[in-house]
Amino acid sequence: MSAAPFVIGVFVAAAFQFIFLRGAPGTATVTTSNALLSLFFGGSAALVTFLFREDSSAASKSHSGGTTLASHPATYSYLLKHIGERPEDRALREKLEKLPRARMLGAPDEAHFFRWLLGALGAKRAVEVGVFRGLTTLQLARGVGAGGVVHAFDVDESFLDAGGRAAWDAAGVGARVKFREGPAVEGLRALLLDADSAGSFDFAFVDADKGNYDAYYELCLQLLRVGGVLAVDNSLWSGRAEHPAPGDEESLAINLLNSKISKDPRVETVMLGMADGVYLCRKL
Repeated sequence: MSAAPFVIGVFVAAAFQFIFLRGAPGTATVTTSNALLSLFFGGSAALVTFLFREDSSAASKSHSGGTTLASHPATYSYLLKHIGERPEDRALREKLEKLPRARMLGAPDEAHFFRWLLGALGAKRAVEVGVFRGLTTLQLARGVGAGGVVHAFDVDESFLDAGGRAAWDAAGVGARVKFREGPAVEGLRALLLDADSAGSFDFAFVDADKGNYDAYYELCLQLLRVGGVLAVDNSLWSGRAEHPAPGDEESLAINLLNSKISKDPRVETVMLGMADGVYLCRKL
């Protein structure tokens, strides 16, 4: 808050006292009318100071206080009513949110944003590194549309048994998903060996083990066409990415990749506060 409004208020009150309310020489009191005027002008000055202060505080909050969800987290339930989530998708999400490791599920607003983004890009070829229960995969498969394909990588296919794969099939997009079980670094390298793969993908999403984030970033960049978009999840990592604690290798890996991305001349980037932070990179 600036001190200027306070100083102005004090100066106005003091000036009025000096000019109008001085008693005659040797007089120690003021008249009742002067006392009332003093109260009026002093109160006005205080009001001006208060209004300036409130305006300055509000401006500060609007520019540096973070997102509305940060200050009003209860609004998230309202937001979810406006992401285009289908009733069957919501039912599946609510079911999976009750299972162990639910924190690993993709955020629904993020998943539906990707669906929308793929449609806007006209994307037909996508990569997902880290599938887990398959909720985000479902939206990616919808986003690529008929004739599109999502190459999905995860180390454990059994996570899909909770309903993810069945949801793909029920939505009529199961055939669009090419799932590969095993280490994603190996899977991405194998994909790059295909003659038509390098430089042909429209979108890639990385949300897997953090120790391999840099490798995923580099391999996905090779797969993307010019103008393609790479989304790196967990860029804020619950607030731990900015200052990793000693020995916290996952946070350090995210911190180093964030720094690398911000300086990488191969991409145009923006980090969003959606979900746990997502770094969007457009290949140049």
